[in-house]
Amino acid sequence: MNKQMAAGETTVNGMSRRLFIVNLALLLAISCGCTLPISIARLRKPDLSKYTTPLDSETIQDICMNFEIKDNRLCTQDRPVYAPDFFPIILSTFERGVSTRDDVKAKLGRYEYGCEPPTYEPSSELTYYVCSYDLKGDRVFFVGIWYLDNDVVWRMTGTIGDD
Repeated sequence: MNKQMAAGETTVNGMSRRLFIVNLALLLAISCGCTLPISIARLRKPDLSKYTTPLDSETIQDICMNFEIKDNRLCTQDRPVYAPDFFPIILSTFERGVSTRDDVKAKLGRYEYGCEPPTYEPSSELTYYVCSYDLKGDRVFFVGIWYLDNDVVWRMTGTIGDD
């Protein structure tokens, strides 16, 4: 009797295990099938020419010099270069909690087009303000940098495409 029961339990356990594995594989396949197109779509760069025009050579050379990236492909290619092309370089140059507004001004000062008045946030007891920097000057794609009241970089963002 025990052998029959054990054999029956093994069959049930074996079937349950197989069913579980099949369902898990199906779930994995569905999730990959649904997220893969979204991931690929995010990798595609938007057609920036629909929204703005390329940077002029003077601006490109100024950014390349200020950020010390003269050998970067953006600084040496003959193809059009747009402001968002430089955003990863800009955003990685300034360190949150360390870089100051003076550091930013030294590299982006001529592209600053405005700062909002300071905002006090009682819940976190922080006072901050945000300044915007636009390499093209058309207010389409810009870098926003938030500073704490002591002029230290707190947050940064760059608008790209449909952001």
